[in-house]
Amino acid sequence: MNVETCRKIDQEKLLELRQFVSENKFVSNIRTEEMMFRALSDGKRLLFIHLLEKMELCVCDISAITDSPQPTVSNEIKELFRSGLLNRRKDGRWIYYKTSAIGSKILKGSLNE
Repeated sequence: MNVETCRKIDQEKLLELRQFVSENKFVSNIRTEEMMFRALSDGKRLLFIHLLEKMELCVCDISAITDSPQPTVSNEIKELFRSGLLNRRKDGRWIYYKTSAIGSKILKGSLNE
């Protein structure tokens, strides 16, 4: 694309920004952010992450609190965990989840806080 057709931009700045976009670290960060925002785009997952911001819970606790089937809760929690929004801790046969530091940071910036 010719810079002239879009708007006047300094050629040096253009090259600097193109390099920024092409760096692997930048692309990796975009993919991570995409996973996080996709995970947060579901109402149930938003409810679950808000609960987990309040306290550490296992899937059966969340299921009882929200009156949701355990397989549904488990799948939604798995999505939140994969996206980096939750941490987990194993205690015997139980796995407890809590909002991760990045998950808490995102929630603190949400409109509901």
